[in-house]
Amino acid sequence: MRKTLLLVLASLAILSCERSKLNSENENIAIEADSFEEESDNVEIVLHRTFSKDVSKEEALAQFEQATKDYIRKEEQNGKFPRSILKYRVITKTSNINNHGTDGIVHARVKFQTDRGVLTFVKRLDRVGINDFEEGNTDYFLLKVNLSNPICWATIQSTGTAIGLKGTDGWGVDRFHVDMTPQMQSPNPTSISGGSYMYSYPNDLLDSQHSYQWDKYEITQYQQTEYLTFGCGN
Repeated sequence: MRKTLLLVLASLAILSCERSKLNSENENIAIEADSFEEESDNVEIVLHRTFSKDVSKEEALAQFEQATKDYIRKEEQNGKFPRSILKYRVITKTSNINNHGTDGIVHARVKFQTDRGVLTFVKRLDRVGINDFEEGNTDYFLLKVNLSNPICWATIQSTGTAIGLKGTDGWGVDRFHVDMTPQMQSPNPTSISGGSYMYSYPNDLLDSQHSYQWDKYEITQYQQTEYLTFGCGN
């Protein structure tokens, strides 16, 4: 009897350790999923345009939207189902202040709430060996996510959506916008409606004391969150 009791107690202790280990592993997975350092494998920048301070905001937007339309028309020839691909736009504006441009590593992290749960994507925006994010410049990016399964709806989540700089070469960020529209998804978005927009004006200097550290700005100011709907069931 005593031997049996000892065996039961030992089994409970082992089970408790396994549960603790599992909980710890799950916590680590959650932390890793929220990482700012590691890029997402399924995200690519399909368009990038830089506009100097001499180009008006209206003209820059018009030029990028035309480039987006041209890209979408070409992509449609591949015949990919729209709901298996999600596209979104990131816009940054670098401060005009002297030495507020950067040659550092810049990552954009965007979180989406979807019918499949919360999806987080991290992408490096700067190009190696090129002077991106110079003073006064506005940069437009169109990013494409190849989803393993189609989604029915998505909206940008403010908590966790951020722009970040790695290292000590400070960067002045005056503007950080993230949005997605039906027109970004398909040239004939008849079954796609709505959209999601998150606009922010940080007017912030990102900088760190060490080369391995990140300084980030998370969207907390002006937000306009709606839903991009892919017309499931049509």
